[in-house]
Amino acid sequence: MYNLNLLKNHKVTINVPSYLGICWTGSFNLSPEVEEKVIGMATEQETEGGNKQLGLSIRVERHETCEVLLYAPYWIINKTGLPLQLRASLTDVVYEAQSEEPLLFCFRKQRKPCVRLRAYHSSWSSAFSMDAFGTSGLVICKDRERKRKYRILLKSDLSEVCPQTTKIVTLLPNLIISNESKRPLRFMEENEKADLWIDLLPSQTMAFWPETERMFLLVKYRDSKVVSQHFPVTSTHETVLRMDKGGALCVKVTGGGNRPFSVVFSTYTTGDAPVRVDNLCEDLFLKVHQQHLGQVALLSPYQSMLYTWDDPCKERSLLWNVYNKKCKDYIAEIWKDGYGQERVSFHMVKKQQSTPQMPTVTSKLSASFKRFSTVPSTSGQGSSSSEDSESDEQQKPQLTKKTRKDKVIVYWVSYLEGPQRVLMFTQDERIAYKARLRIDAEKSYLELFFSAKGLGLSLSNKINGCLHELAYFSLRDSAPIWEVSVAHRWKPLTLELAAWIEDRWKQDLKKAQMKELVHVDFEKMHMTKPFYGELRRRWVPAVWVQYRKSVNYSCLHLKIHLLQLENQLHTAVFPIVIHPKHVPKSLLRKCGGRPCLELSILKKYQNSQSEDVYKSIKLLVQEFIIQVDKSFILQLYNLYSPWICEVKPSVRIRSDISALHLPLSTWTKTTNESKVYIEHIHLSPITFQISFLTNGSTLPANHFYGKSYKDDLFLYFFESLTPTHMEIKGLNLRTTYFERKGIIDSRQSHWAEVLTHYTSQLIPQLHVMMFGLDILSNPYSLVTDFTDGLGDLFYEPSFYQIESAEEYSEGLSIGAQILMGHVRGTTGNSSSLITTGITDSSVIMHLDDDLKKKRKLCLQPNSELPNVLLAFSRTFEVGIALGMSGIIIKQQIVLD
Repeated sequence: MYNLNLLKNHKVTINVPSYLGICWTGSFNLSPEVEEKVIGMATEQETEGGNKQLGLSIRVERHETCEVLLYAPYWIINKTGLPLQLRASLTDVVYEAQSEEPLLFCFRKQRKPCVRLRAYHSSWSSAFSMDAFGTSGLVICKDRERKRKYRILLKSDLSEVCPQTTKIVTLLPNLIISNESKRPLRFMEENEKADLWIDLLPSQTMAFWPETERMFLLVKYRDSKVVSQHFPVTSTHETVLRMDKGGALCVKVTGGGNRPFSVVFSTYTTGDAPVRVDNLCEDLFLKVHQQHLGQVALLSPYQSMLYTWDDPCKERSLLWNVYNKKCKDYIAEIWKDGYGQERVSFHMVKKQQSTPQMPTVTSKLSASFKRFSTVPSTSGQGSSSSEDSESDEQQKPQLTKKTRKDKVIVYWVSYLEGPQRVLMFTQDERIAYKARLRIDAEKSYLELFFSAKGLGLSLSNKINGCLHELAYFSLRDSAPIWEVSVAHRWKPLTLELAAWIEDRWKQDLKKAQMKELVHVDFEKMHMTKPFYGELRRRWVPAVWVQYRKSVNYSCLHLKIHLLQLENQLHTAVFPIVIHPKHVPKSLLRKCGGRPCLELSILKKYQNSQSEDVYKSIKLLVQEFIIQVDKSFILQLYNLYSPWICEVKPSVRIRSDISALHLPLSTWTKTTNESKVYIEHIHLSPITFQISFLTNGSTLPANHFYGKSYKDDLFLYFFESLTPTHMEIKGLNLRTTYFERKGIIDSRQSHWAEVLTHYTSQLIPQLHVMMFGLDILSNPYSLVTDFTDGLGDLFYEPSFYQIESAEEYSEGLSIGAQILMGHVRGTTGNSSSLITTGITDSSVIMHLDDDLKKKRKLCLQPNSELPNVLLAFSRTFEVGIALGMSGIIIKQQIVLD
């Protein structure tokens, strides 16, 4: 054991025996003032022209003991397979990364924290930052000699062992090709100037660097000359490609965002084809084709065909019609179950015509089918039966005496048969009716309802033997609204009269009267005086759940009216931490409140297949306001910290080291879980208004290593990032909605896609607008409302509600098409301290240390009445309005 007098200066020498095959030596002075310092490491061996460098830093923490941490701020891992060079901005020192050994990088003092990258002898890329952890971006290196662009995906993550100090930066190829089929393949980029095929053996994974901007690939078997259709590699899809001898090859493209695009070739299996078309018509030839393409596939009577897309790069919409007809084609919605009928006309030659009689069925079946048939599409490519007949009559071609015009009804049904989607056409209504039974709605044999007026949960902590409440979580109902029918229109009652009726209602009275002025009959729900009119009471419970179960279907519908989290500390600056934003007044007057969270799920069970089938998943989340001060978060952390499981640093560092040796095939692996088929999923946009206040509370002194990675991440967030902003008010974070149709994948892949969709939008916004960091392709640096110009991807959830799950038509998705490009300028609530958003992320707001907490209540006067008063404010007459004018809305400013 050695003793040092820390009040004096000490020279410490550091030796690194082997890094990049070279021995390095450096030193630093340990003085009482030093806290963080960069160490200059040098070597006496050959460094290949100075391109081998080592950058290290030290950090000194003085608590009970003096701890010195030696670390590299950045671990840069090269997974591209290319020789890369890296240099910091405004310097000429070049670092080389030619292997998978991590490059230990450190910025010198007083340097801009940005770097540049190049591959081979390409030009240096634009300067970019590596500080925004949890994000990714594309670095482009232009090589004029080879006439190509190297697109390198950069991922920045925090180290597991010490997230406060070290970031792990991984450089990946933007495009990875993998062959999971049993035959060797050859693929090539669609390029008119070159004809270079690249061999790809079974179970082989390799990086691919395109030379053109088209991003289309071609593939073939190595021993064949038949080339597949081109397909895109920069958009996610799953396609069946036609190969030689009637065979097929599946290609699945995943990734994008924070992952590289992975192109995986696999052997065709049952159910991979987009649709199987069955023509069960007796004497009709049908044609099917992809929209906007002239190539058609012809089906003879009683013929089946596995159909795949003729051009995977074009719009994937299937059209059908009777062969040799000139009218508009019909759209086949093969991504979901459905049925319908079309009345078509065609011309026949007499001598060639056979006289098959239409099957006779009962009028009951015919009326039933017509009543439940769907309305044909009215888009440019679709038409209804009436329009079809009219268009045929308008054409009136010159007919000879040997032809005649016939009209028949073609029934179609789209359903799942095992894992395979089937589109069936028939002229026999009995066959169509039998097929329709697979997808028909059913009567439920079990129906459960649950509702609760309210629910509360209190969180307390025992301090010095006494319980102290920290937080209160509650689900609350709406205020009751009484209305009377006047001239066939519902009119809300005044606040006094509604309160009086509500009080009598709660007393379970059958009738009530206020002298001779007002008479109410609660049994018949009528008002008899001062005039006769029907009464109704609108009230929404805090929680409402409906569950239905039939033989093949189950349905869940959940509504939560109001969710709220309150800060119960006496020193709280924001008494309400989380609550939904108030519904706009116009909407509240029209149809009452909206649930802050609404979920609708419709699931189908099929004994013939193992996959789960979700016909509809819809989630609607209203905008939430989050107002939190640092002391509240720290109190919750102190309550939670005793339950954190301790993980030794030696165990945590293994996770960082294992990231160095992950092969490229890790990014293309698929899980062996059972598949989940989702016909339609729609998740609403997520919108937050965040206010955060650093009110002087500090964490107790801690060491470099906490109990776990989550513990260290918490410390890093509050001790390293939040000091950059003493106060943040009204920070708007918005995402686009998530919608998919007709997708089949594992449950884990579905969840990962949803999570990536939202986190890839929220995390960059936090880095830019809250922490003031630079990110690759920063779309938030110059504008505060980044939805401008992207309004078709955003909408206000408060304007829509989910229909019942059995009516899984286009209810919510219509709202997604409404252009709501800007955040609505509605007023805040009575407890809100939200002001305008931060217009420049580089602005740091400072408060004086002696400013009292209660003084912060005057940051912005409240601009709105509470919800209950707002609901009745429209009914105030002159007398009530005069009374309301005496209510003091603005809170009194209190100074210590």
